[in-house]
Amino acid sequence: MAAQNCTENSQKRPTQNSLPKKILILIQHEHSIRWLWQKYRRPEDRRLLNALTKQVRDTLDNYRTNSYKKYLFEIHPADPNLWRCTKRLINKDQNNIPPLHTSTQFKAITDKE
Repeated sequence: MAAQNCTENSQKRPTQNSLPKKILILIQHEHSIRWLWQKYRRPEDRRLLNALTKQVRDTLDNYRTNSYKKYLFEIHPADPNLWRCTKRLINKDQNNIPPLHTSTQFKAITDKE
């Protein structure tokens, strides 16, 4: 009891890699539907699970792409993080840049696209 009174309560700080609450709720909903499908094996649960899985995947892709665009937009020449960004682009082993899309939402493959 005395130890609890003398100890400060530390609150968890969100990490930089934490996802928005909307995406986390969507993932939790997907997990609950997956549990239902695995338990009862109903076709309607499977259809809902497939739709939610696609929605989660698309939402995460959009979030990652937008956050990477924001990161690139905020970098300026005097920024010390510019070298870190350059090293990421040069190092092909860790290159996880999302693909470019054309105006018709297809992935750009050639330089002309």
